[in-house]
Amino acid sequence: MEGVEPYPGDPWATREFNVKWKRWSYIHCSWDTRETLSQLGGYKRLVNYMKRTDEQQARRRHPLPSHTLSILLGLLDGRTSPLI
Repeated sequence: MEGVEPYPGDPWATREFNVKWKRWSYIHCSWDTRETLSQLGGYKRLVNYMKRTDEQQARRRHPLPSHTLSILLGLLDGRTSPLI
């Protein structure tokens, strides 16, 4: 169907992805939608990319407070003892 999103409410449904095809040169790269790529064997790679990108955007929107970050960094360096 034209104009109907296959995944309602999903921002990834309308985006296009620049795909470099295996064993083809870069001049054969193409822009494809999620719907088209979901029918191919490497679709899991696209799903992992979307999850990773969503997590990164969520971290940018809601960063840890600076004091929490300094405590976590101190725990990693061994300067602070964990609360037990």
